[in-house]
Amino acid sequence: MSDDQMVTPNRVRQELGQAQIEKVLETQHMIRVGFSANEEIYVVPMGYVWYGGAFHGFTSHGRKVEMAQTSPNVAFSIDTSSRTGHWTWHSVAGEGTFEVIKMPRAALVMPKYIGKFNDAPGWFKVATAKEMAAGNLVAWRITPTSLTGRWLGSDTLTNEQLTQTGH
Repeated sequence: MSDDQMVTPNRVRQELGQAQIEKVLETQHMIRVGFSANEEIYVVPMGYVWYGGAFHGFTSHGRKVEMAQTSPNVAFSIDTSSRTGHWTWHSVAGEGTFEVIKMPRAALVMPKYIGKFNDAPGWFKVATAKEMAAGNLVAWRITPTSLTGRWLGSDTLTNEQLTQTGH
């Protein structure tokens, strides 16, 4: 192909539909959550599972849980960049309410959470089991109040490439 026949790609940024947002939420593992309390902001990545229209996970006691007890409103972001790279990605962001969940709800979430992270290294599984047995983990849920999604890529991507990047 000669230079004058080459197609010049354009950068495309588009909104995701609800089905595409759901796909991102179901396939990703990490959520970045922003907490705000007492004039302090704290952003932390956490493992999650999307279940029943909410994010669920387990974490240790500490700063994020204390901040959420003071102010349960959080912001969050999830993206595919760890899988797709930073040139083509899908992102979901929003706001919601963070809460600590107790039994029996926490017991319902645990198998889904463990199933999603079945590729975790052995040391992580052992350490997590130890933390659970000692009662050092807190089960949590974020119920979204708003969700938006976007994707960035090239208008020259084929349908196959779009499917591989989660579009």
